Amino acid sequence: MKRKKYSIDFKKQVVKEAKETGNLAAVARRHELSTTMVSRWKREVESGKHGEIDLAIVPSFDGEALS
Repeated sequence: MKRKKYSIDFKKQVVKEAKETGNLAAVARRHELSTTMVSRWKREVESGKHGEIDLAIVPSFDGEALS
């Protein structure tokens, strides 16, 4: 099985959504990701691995609200 690669923009959007909702698990389920992966992306963004990122300018996802 081949690993799926996600763009930096997608990762930033998922991290932004997780921070806004405060619910990592729900965000992970919504995007069919593991909570471990979302947690790792959050840690990477916060540590500056992908450079300085202002999450305020990252576009939000369109779609249904999390339940």
